[in-house]
Amino acid sequence: MNMLNIWPFLLLFLQYTTALSYEEALRIASKKDGLLYVNGKSYEKLIKNENYSFVIFLTAEDARVGCTLCHDFGPKYKAIAKQYFENLNDPQSGMYNPIDSDNDKSRVIFGFSDYMSAQTYFEKLGMTSVPKLLYYEPGKAPQLADFTNEFSFLTVENTDSYTRWLAQNIPGLDPKFLEVQIPVSKSKLYTSIAIGIASLALLFKFRSSIFKVVQQKTVWEVFSLSLIILLFPAICSIKLETQKLVEKIRRVMLYILPKDSTCSLVQKPRSYRSFIQS
Repeated sequence: MNMLNIWPFLLLFLQYTTALSYEEALRIASKKDGLLYVNGKSYEKLIKNENYSFVIFLTAEDARVGCTLCHDFGPKYKAIAKQYFENLNDPQSGMYNPIDSDNDKSRVIFGFSDYMSAQTYFEKLGMTSVPKLLYYEPGKAPQLADFTNEFSFLTVENTDSYTRWLAQNIPGLDPKFLEVQIPVSKSKLYTSIAIGIASLALLFKFRSSIFKVVQQKTVWEVFSLSLIILLFPAICSIKLETQKLVEKIRRVMLYILPKDSTCSLVQKPRSYRSFIQS
């Protein structure tokens, strides 16, 4: 066989058998907002983290899976990865650049993998549930299920919980460089829009019936009575508190005024009281 014919296959073989360097991983991630997207075809090459830490978010965004937490956490994770990558490439950010560091753990690449496009990878990992957020030390990602650490979604309350988790695993990483304005979940946004449109459609469809109900005298009588019952305790409470405040002001003014002062100012609390009582 001609050597020219086997040369492309040889290059492809070397590409998938050699480890992925940090510089190469950064180059690939730079095209995808700082994320390394791992699918069923590329996972064998992309997870070979030779000299850097590897954090990967395993999810299933397909509606048929019905993973609410995946949709809630996915945008947050992507935003954090993008923010880290931007700070890494911004000399003015003040973030420690680990490219030339002797500690391989201080270098990190953020990965993302969806079940629908990486079923083979998920099977190799032995994952039967999502979402998962895994951390691999340098050189450990090819061991698949033998990950170094896993984030617990059972205790997640806010963004700080997993930024702290990342900082604990990656030396030299300050959580402040992962602070971002978390985008609104698209699923929640679409749901809110759908509910709003459906509500407007129902109001328009039954507008004649609604107008008839609104124009009834009984409806307004019930509404007025309910409003009075709800507001009466608050009005009484405000009046009592105001009277107490007037008494306090009167006592203070009597105390601080000298004996030969005119009583015009002292009489002001009386005018306040008479105004309230009226």
